[in-house]
Amino acid sequence: MTVRAHDALVLAFLVGCGGASAPRDGGTKDSSGSAGAAAGTSGGGAGGNGGIAGAGGVVDGGGPGSAGSSGAAGVGTDAGADRQDDALEAGRDGAAVDAGPSSTRQTAHMLVANGAPNGYLEYLPPGYDGSTATPLLVFWHGIGEDGNGTSDLNKVTNWGPPKLIANNSWDAARPFIVLSPQYTATNGDIAPGGGCPSSATIDTFFTWALAHYKVDAKRVYLTGLSCGAIGSWDYLADHQATVVAAAVLLSGNPGDPTQAGSAWKRAGCALGTAAIWSFHGDADATVPYAPDHDTVQDLIACPAPPRRDAKFTDIVGGGHTIWDPIYDLSGGNGDIYAWMLTNAKP
Repeated sequence: MTVRAHDALVLAFLVGCGGASAPRDGGTKDSSGSAGAAAGTSGGGAGGNGGIAGAGGVVDGGGPGSAGSSGAAGVGTDAGADRQDDALEAGRDGAAVDAGPSSTRQTAHMLVANGAPNGYLEYLPPGYDGSTATPLLVFWHGIGEDGNGTSDLNKVTNWGPPKLIANNSWDAARPFIVLSPQYTATNGDIAPGGGCPSSATIDTFFTWALAHYKVDAKRVYLTGLSCGAIGSWDYLADHQATVVAAAVLLSGNPGDPTQAGSAWKRAGCALGTAAIWSFHGDADATVPYAPDHDTVQDLIACPAPPRRDAKFTDIVGGGHTIWDPIYDLSGGNGDIYAWMLTNAKP
């Protein structure tokens, strides 16, 4: 496949993306193209077993595994790669999804099950009945959670929304369907051996998801960390707001905005037709801070409208793995979920 100019730059920073090194403590600095920042709320911490519901209950090897270095509890998968999940029909037969612990509503769907282009985790909000249009949030993980889409799916619970859901720390009042695909190298890289999902990979998954769930087309959201954020920038450069209303990107790299092939050079102010909130630690030694910061500053300078909300939060002193306090809302950086919902398409 053709390797864009910025992709070679991106690859130089991928070693260790999605790893488990602890972030430094640090404050935040915000820059924003909106009138004000979203209000912050404190979020729940990690805990609980984090089982992933499967076709016949929990997909496990006799019980939940022990928590890994990320703090997310593991789940065995001795059901094997050939297990075909039929729990996808939950919420589609007219019966509303029951309330209860969030982990009981997160279901593992193995690669090739139901024709999905990736193995993925599915969370359905309480009350989802398959007939009412519902917001969709798609989460892309880091390179450390790449896997085969079957027996490796539990790795996706290491970080982000699927971690919170697995640990029963997800607010049931959030109305999103949450789909967390696992990137598999055969899905197509940004560059050979890159390990990050490409624009085409993300677009293919969105196309499939929108055809298989009852989604509110004005409230489709994208979030990713590290490699997942790198791929998400690649997607937004190509598709802007064609599908996505708003994106929250952590520790990503859109490419140096002065260089051909970067997200900025490819899309310019059209990037801002989707609302974008980017977070980056200014001491990140894995993925460079400057391209992320500079791209959003360029975006903030675009005329609004048509540009929609654009925000950059500098995690002062933060390293690469800044993710938990942002996703669980404990860092005081604002409520990313409320922000996404307020940035629905007109």
